[in-house]
Amino acid sequence: PYHITPMPPKKKAKKTKKQLEEELKKQQEELRIQEEIERKRREEEEKRRAEEERKRKELEEKLAAEERARLGEEEEQLVDWRARYGKETERVYSHLMDELEWERFTSGSKLPDVHNESALSTHLSWVKEATYIKMHDLITHVQEGEDIVSNILELLSDTLSEYDRNGEKYCRDYIANLRSVARGKIDDFTIYAMEHIENYLLWTEEEKEMMAKKEKDRKMVQSDNPDVKNEASDESKQKDAKMGLWINYNAKKMKLGQIDLPQLGIKFEKPRIITSPIVMRAVWTAYNDLSPVDYPERILGGILNVEVFNFPPIPKDAPTKKWIIRQISDKNGTLKLIPYPDVTSVAAQNVSPLKITYTLPDYVYLQDTDPLRVGFWDEKTGQWSTEGIEEVEFDRKTRYINFKTLRLAPFGLLMPRTADIPYKKWNLRCVEKELAILDIETKRSSFVFEIGPGYAKLLDRKDPELEHLTGKEMHPGLLLQELNKCGINLLPLDSDADACEITPKDRTTEERAILDIIMNVDAFAFRSTRWNQSLGPQRLALKLRENLEYDREFFEDYENDWTHAMWFPNKVGLVKMREDHSTCNEELLKDHVTHSQLHLALQNFSSDGALNRISNFTHIYFIDTLKKFLRLLRLLSFSAPTKSQVAY
Repeated sequence: PYHITPMPPKKKAKKTKKQLEEELKKQQEELRIQEEIERKRREEEEKRRAEEERKRKELEEKLAAEERARLGEEEEQLVDWRARYGKETERVYSHLMDELEWERFTSGSKLPDVHNESALSTHLSWVKEATYIKMHDLITHVQEGEDIVSNILELLSDTLSEYDRNGEKYCRDYIANLRSVARGKIDDFTIYAMEHIENYLLWTEEEKEMMAKKEKDRKMVQSDNPDVKNEASDESKQKDAKMGLWINYNAKKMKLGQIDLPQLGIKFEKPRIITSPIVMRAVWTAYNDLSPVDYPERILGGILNVEVFNFPPIPKDAPTKKWIIRQISDKNGTLKLIPYPDVTSVAAQNVSPLKITYTLPDYVYLQDTDPLRVGFWDEKTGQWSTEGIEEVEFDRKTRYINFKTLRLAPFGLLMPRTADIPYKKWNLRCVEKELAILDIETKRSSFVFEIGPGYAKLLDRKDPELEHLTGKEMHPGLLLQELNKCGINLLPLDSDADACEITPKDRTTEERAILDIIMNVDAFAFRSTRWNQSLGPQRLALKLRENLEYDREFFEDYENDWTHAMWFPNKVGLVKMREDHSTCNEELLKDHVTHSQLHLALQNFSSDGALNRISNFTHIYFIDTLKKFLRLLRLLSFSAPTKSQVAY
């Protein structure tokens, strides 16, 4: 067979330079055409976007203009409403002040009228001039001052709820002055007692007769001088103040262990490194007049101050009943305090802790999980410190606080201001005409308040510490002040925001929401929403639903039963926000626009019964009380959900 060998392919002819140039021109032309097409497409797209943006801006400007006009017109109505509200409020409170003045007149109260600056100034001048030679009279005076402070606290709460800074300063200044005078009078009495120390140490004839029958006991307290006691004490107490003096004349025969002032529920050890005769003073006050109101730590159960003073020198060779009265105050009129520890003393290097015990008042509320921290006031730094304080214990049965300390100074039980805030959630609704129920869940507990015309009432508490407040109609601000005294702080300040990790709402936004709540609460229930804190300071959100039956609890209580409202500094609107959504939807409801007041925003989204009820303007005292309560609680700013609530 024949084998045919295939011919190799012919080689392509090499393109000429002209051909290559023509192909390049063709490719460049095609590229130019494509680029021109793309350019025209981009231009058209840009024109379309620009047109859409123009139309969007035109629509936004149109809507904004319509909104400005609508809000401006509605704001004029709001000005008229505020004028009527102010006039009616003035009428109501004028009548109430007349009733209060008559009640004061008929009760025969000797306390000054705290609304009358002249009366307060006159009283303050009088107490500055008063002198006391008996401890009982002194402590009675201190308690009288605290009774006046209690009345000032009512006025202070009103000034805070009305954002009256001048009124707030007036109240705080008088409280500070009253307590400063009380401290001065305690020092004055101590000076007098030490100048007349023989009144405590010399045996009376009656005591001599009694001790003669108990020779053994007499030897225990008798000094080297048979007519002089080794030691003596004096005690007096009132509800908000206690004072005790312990006098040791013969240090060599001093009893070991704690010095007991049984009437006061106070015990303390004498510093062993002090070997000379001394006078020790213990003063307890229910109030904290050392740290400022916005200090991050509060003092629970008052301040105990234990101090040691030099014993007044007595000539040993003088006849017992002819002691020379010595001056025991220095040139500045202050007592000669023995510092403990005395940093100038070599013995101070071997200071051992002193055990101190005092009684925590029955009204102080502590949970088992609350940390026990006793601090001392460091006058040099102006701070509370726990340095050198150890073995802090609290006996719930005896109410005794026990601790050991390396120094003597004012002591107090410390609790952070933010132990109960921010609030986890809250729920407000009317259960009958002019009667609302507010549930608040805090970080440590839950509280239920009843709010009526002129009062607030704490409900449903079984705690013995709160027994004196539960079920009692009280001035709303005073109730919150008393709860604060118990250790429950529901009076947040803007300075608490950082510690609470929240952002306070703009005051204008917050105030607009509060006014809407009080004007609509007769027909609507309100609740906190987990989205509120995520909106920033200029916006604020709540949930609401109709409550025409004055239900305290809703038989049907589902997400769809509630509507979310969102406030701005100048308006409010209903939005598509939901608790069960993973993101916060701030879009307005369909066919809805913003309004200056909530009742206008509800016009097409509520029943006629609800709209008719909220137009009622006769319950001014109730809504004004609720307004003040909400302002003091700061619910709309200091509510933050827990992590589980955020996760939903």
